[in-house]
Amino acid sequence: MNARSGKVVSKRPKHSSTAAATHNKNLIKNEEKEDIFSKLPDELFTNIISLIPDARDAKRTCILSKRWNYIWEFLPILCFVMPFLRYNKQENEFYYDFTRCNLLPNEQVLQKFNDSVDKALALRNSKPIQKFFLCLSKDFDYSRVLNWLRIVISCLVQQLELILAASTSGYCVRFYWGILKNCDNLIELTLNGKFVLDVPESNGVLFPSLKKLILMYIIYSGENTFVNVISQCPVLEELIVKKLYYQGNDLIETFKVSSASLKSLSLSLIDYDSQVMVHDVFIDAPNLEYIYMLDEVTSEYHMTESLSLVEAHIDTSRRLLELFTSLSSIKKLTLTRQTIRALNTIHSSINVELLFPNLVKLLIGISGSWEWDFVLDFLNHMPYLKHIPFTDGLLCADQIYLQECNQLEETPPPSCLLSNVKEIVILNLDAILWEEFAFIKYLLNNANKLETLKIIAPDISPKRRAEIFSLVDPNFVVLNLFEASPSS
Repeated sequence: MNARSGKVVSKRPKHSSTAAATHNKNLIKNEEKEDIFSKLPDELFTNIISLIPDARDAKRTCILSKRWNYIWEFLPILCFVMPFLRYNKQENEFYYDFTRCNLLPNEQVLQKFNDSVDKALALRNSKPIQKFFLCLSKDFDYSRVLNWLRIVISCLVQQLELILAASTSGYCVRFYWGILKNCDNLIELTLNGKFVLDVPESNGVLFPSLKKLILMYIIYSGENTFVNVISQCPVLEELIVKKLYYQGNDLIETFKVSSASLKSLSLSLIDYDSQVMVHDVFIDAPNLEYIYMLDEVTSEYHMTESLSLVEAHIDTSRRLLELFTSLSSIKKLTLTRQTIRALNTIHSSINVELLFPNLVKLLIGISGSWEWDFVLDFLNHMPYLKHIPFTDGLLCADQIYLQECNQLEETPPPSCLLSNVKEIVILNLDAILWEEFAFIKYLLNNANKLETLKIIAPDISPKRRAEIFSLVDPNFVVLNLFEASPSS
């Protein structure tokens, strides 16, 4: 009570800092008690976590709740990467980090990793595994890894990916192929690294359900090892192979792909040094729909024509005429700079009867203006072409031949440009030079059925923009000019 006024004055009680801290702790405890996620059934929570694309991120959710510490081990996708490995995103590969290895006690760290994998697989109690990803370093325990694979196979694994990370150049590991004998449920298999394969010939079926096979940097012990692998996959639909040829590696003289079920083939044969032996490629896949060829070593192609072939990506300078005779039915074709450069050198040898009657889209890489005449002549082999994306622009900035630009108007336009081409896309690496503008002008003057012209370049000056717009009738052609960075 106030002594002078006689009024009762109520005051707000002051909370001490100790009282506030106690109050906050009580709130946290109440929130922990009311953690709705921890109340979810294991099966429902497992389904939620399994929606996370990367299994390693799913594992990290265990820091959110003590109850979740073991939940990730029951996910349908298990991902394990050995210690001292780093991922190079640009190269899309793991490598051994020797610097980090020297800073940590190796044996303790490796033992902790091995124990964690043992525990995760032991707790599953044969619960099915959708995908198992394992990235190994040179320090892996061979017998322990084989035991992990036996457990994973017993869990009816559908996707299996094994990576042997790059370490020293001469390091390789013999892969025990017999471990995969009972993989009846396996749909996808990836072996990536210097695994030495020795697969004997067999009359049986090793992978009755395998539809996708990826073999990267594998070392084959014999000439028929690769053939024997493919022959034991009766329903294989997609095959991806990447192989380096260098001294000391296996130098198989022939590469045979024979599969009646195969629909997609990606074959990368790379010359790692200049002393490699050339070899032959045999492809017998009558139901093939897509083929990707990056080839630096082949001397001869032998390819059964597939009437179902729809798309091809060709990045090679070798035996192109033989290869093209088997690609006549395709609808979409990609030719890189290397391929166009090689075709230009054998321009006079291209048979006038070579036709791509079904081709509607050609993605093409050009090195310079000296190839423009060849490209325009080559388009005559594609009478019904409708879409032409120039994937690397129209010329190299440091190599310009003005004479060809001045003679463009005298070059007869290909029939497809006159009557069928509806879309032209130019992905320029630099600003549009006047030489390129001359070629664009030629295309626009002769593309009678053109509906869309799209040009993407790092810099399009107002003057050049106005010049291009002056060539286009907006009533018939949609013109899109985009400025983008050179890396985009």
